[in-house]
Amino acid sequence: MASEKPEVLDLLQELGRDFQARFGTWFVGGVALGGIQLGLTIASVVFMYAAMIGGMVVGISAGDEDLMSLGMLGGAFLGISIMIVANLGVLTPMQASLTRALVDHLEGGPELTISSPFATATQDLPKVYGYVLLNMLAVVVLMPFCYLPALVFIFFTTFAWFRVVLEGEGPVTAILWSIGHVKEDIPWHLAFAGLLFAMLFILQYIPIVGPLLAPSVTMGWGVYAYRRSVHGTAALTA
Repeated sequence: MASEKPEVLDLLQELGRDFQARFGTWFVGGVALGGIQLGLTIASVVFMYAAMIGGMVVGISAGDEDLMSLGMLGGAFLGISIMIVANLGVLTPMQASLTRALVDHLEGGPELTISSPFATATQDLPKVYGYVLLNMLAVVVLMPFCYLPALVFIFFTTFAWFRVVLEGEGPVTAILWSIGHVKEDIPWHLAFAGLLFAMLFILQYIPIVGPLLAPSVTMGWGVYAYRRSVHGTAALTA
């Protein structure tokens, strides 16, 4: 029941105490994923601009302005497509593995290590990829409608990822469950999502350390809030 959920600020304080007490393991747990994500982002941007310039050069060589514009747009599309595929192919399994490792860390099991994003990366891949692709498709379809429907969809499916990764549910079942769950207590989930956004916003402005911490901190916040509010797991006492 919604009334049985722990207060969002209480969850934040509990998680914050654990983060302060075990900063090292939080950092180590996220550094591999954060580093690879940062590297992929840089490589993708470089490739995208290289593809755009390459397409433009073809048009200039042919002396055709229309071909130049088409080549530049084609290069941009190719670069963005490869960026999306690379990020999905590499980062999604790592995020799923880190999610599972965080459950163990937060509930008295092994602490996070640099291998946490790799340990169970191949587990339930069809469901994990299926969910991510379905989620992306829904967002792409809804995005042209002034962004708001897409943002609403993202908000209502906040916990679907955890149903797929931690409970082994199918993508559609997980999305429908999450929508129903969020509808039970919208204010609670607004507070949760607001704090998640604040974490992302703050971490991106911390040089070097911020991007490396972001995966474990933001995913840890989601895992802890999900497990405490849905399964009633014990509060952290660190």
